[in-house]
Amino acid sequence: MPLPRISEKARAATNVALRYASMLRPEYRAAKTGRAPEGTPAERQLAAAMSWLCRAQDATPDGGVSRGFALLHKPYFGGRGWQPSYPETTGYIIPTFYDYAQRSGDSSFTERAARMAAWESECQLPNGAVQGGVIGQARSPAVFNTGQVIFGWLRAHRETGEASFLDSAVRAGGFLVGRMARDGGWYAELSDYAGDGRMRYYAYNVRCAWALAELGKATSNRSFVEAAARAGTFARERQLENGWLPSNCLFDPERPLLHTIAYSARGLIETGAALDMPELIEGGRQIADGVLSSQRDDGYLASRFDRAWRSTEDYSCLTGVAQIALCWGRLFQIGDGAHYRMALARASSYLRGHQVFAPANPSLHGGIPGSSPLYGRYGAYELLNWAAKFFADMLMLEATLAPPGSVEA
Repeated sequence: MPLPRISEKARAATNVALRYASMLRPEYRAAKTGRAPEGTPAERQLAAAMSWLCRAQDATPDGGVSRGFALLHKPYFGGRGWQPSYPETTGYIIPTFYDYAQRSGDSSFTERAARMAAWESECQLPNGAVQGGVIGQARSPAVFNTGQVIFGWLRAHRETGEASFLDSAVRAGGFLVGRMARDGGWYAELSDYAGDGRMRYYAYNVRCAWALAELGKATSNRSFVEAAARAGTFARERQLENGWLPSNCLFDPERPLLHTIAYSARGLIETGAALDMPELIEGGRQIADGVLSSQRDDGYLASRFDRAWRSTEDYSCLTGVAQIALCWGRLFQIGDGAHYRMALARASSYLRGHQVFAPANPSLHGGIPGSSPLYGRYGAYELLNWAAKFFADMLMLEATLAPPGSVEA
């Protein structure tokens, strides 16, 4: 017997009812109020984030990392709780696991990272690309996602010596080079799960230039290096005088999200550093400075910025805060000023105050929400795997740097 048809009005009412019912659950209350006690060591918060990522991997049946944990009913994913594995972010979580394994001495993280990399190879499309979206959605190639998984394959190959990982990375690099236009931009196969047709390209794809630069160095293949330089130059040439980039967002070309702004900044900085192209580092620095100009003393940053680097929203994209903090840390590392170390410290303090600390609820404990407040429009009512990844990266980088105030401004 066929299921009865449900009207869109009835479906919407059902979804609203499910969301409000979910708000009564203990998980919602824990995510809203559970925070680390004042004075909690950063190392303990790092361990909590990494343990949460392990549980996100264990929540899936395939070796990948769950996209995140939804506190409320999410119609897009058909419910609440743990979501399917996400190839894109699993790819760049792999280096984080190897870094933490070295830091902690816990070999289980290397085993988990290798399992992620093997799963990514199993998922790789015949043309070398990585799919957009999560497992279970229609498989279609996505430029950005492909670049991010290259980071994971390269690190897994370096750590294990397994040739299949390097082969996957090279095939992915071939896809990126083959889809790149002469001017260094990508205009096709950008993702079926981002954009609404208003942007011909996404500036944040410059993070793929960094991946190609690393691939070129690992393989001594000039075609990858040259493509990385073209992609970096493509982004740099489109920056305004103040560093702001157009078409630098998933959906809004005029008010880009801090998440994608930071992707671009990091892509320019790291591509420039890898290829000895100071003009690209300068482009990343301009972006980092534009965001820094609006950072509050408590480390808060708004989620979107217009062409004058004015914040346009009243909620914070926590993922983006961690990402731009990493950019400030890298600029400090390469000698661009102690004020970047201070900015990183403020961002770190802010984010450490927003990590969910709820030991009685393992689905939440150690995770990072998409937004603050929880209802903010980026990852609303969700704990996202890439938020925890960048938070962990930030804490590990911060621990390697001189303390703020110990160096001259």
